[in-house]
Amino acid sequence: MERPTVTLSTLRGFEAAARLASFALAANELHLSHSAVSHQIKQLESELGQPLFRRVGRSVVLTDAGKDFSRSVRDIFQRLEDGVARLAPYQKPGGVILYTTMAFARGFLLPRMTAFRTALPEIDLWLDTSERKVDFQTDEVDILVTQASGVAAHEASEADLIADARVPLASPALIARMEAMGKPRFSLDGWPLLHDESHVTWREWFKQAGCPTSQSVTGANFSDHALMIDSAAAGHGVAIASVICAAPHLRSGALVQLEGPTFSQSPYRIYCTLDTFEGDQVRRVYDWLREEAGLDER
Repeated sequence: MERPTVTLSTLRGFEAAARLASFALAANELHLSHSAVSHQIKQLESELGQPLFRRVGRSVVLTDAGKDFSRSVRDIFQRLEDGVARLAPYQKPGGVILYTTMAFARGFLLPRMTAFRTALPEIDLWLDTSERKVDFQTDEVDILVTQASGVAAHEASEADLIADARVPLASPALIARMEAMGKPRFSLDGWPLLHDESHVTWREWFKQAGCPTSQSVTGANFSDHALMIDSAAAGHGVAIASVICAAPHLRSGALVQLEGPTFSQSPYRIYCTLDTFEGDQVRRVYDWLREEAGLDER
């Protein structure tokens, strides 16, 4: 059975009529005649082989099929609008696209934005923290910073950027509260725990600390590592957190590293496509990131 084909020019009239429940209002919004919108709807219904509207007095109501299809059409237009909006940064001659994680952006990049603007004032950084898997052959990306493995770095330069580790962190207020309750910090027995989706778990921490406990799976869970760190800084519990990502809180004293096992992590690596690396702007951002990381590790 052949799938029905749809003429794209008919979708705008359908979307407006579905949203406004009126062919006349849709025509006014689109600066078309009532008959033009009506013709578009009839053509679309013919292409799909079923009615999308039924008349109720002077207004129109979507059929069940029309309701279903309207959701798809709204999603299509929203994705198109988002796609158009994403084109704007490409018009900037000094724009550099950097992909990384939200946690790294907040822990490493955000505290350095003033230094970045001072060092590279003519460069507009386009920071993408959507954390999807990047393929340099198909994605529009200049620089990628990640700990993830399996990066599709076709014809890309790559290097270690900065080492990282997971360590137990807590706020001074939580430490004081728990110690006042007689809860020792060396074992964390009875302390509230925070968890994320990392392979580094509290179960493993207690095992290495020689303090097996049944509480290793209790406590709040986070899909976002940066949000877990913020929660720890607010005093809600102890987190096994990335030193790099928690750096601003460690520098301000909002978080303190506790004694106990630590876990080395894969280093953050920096990738750059060779074609964009030859561009002066991208090379300067690449060099600046490596210089800043080197200063941080001294």
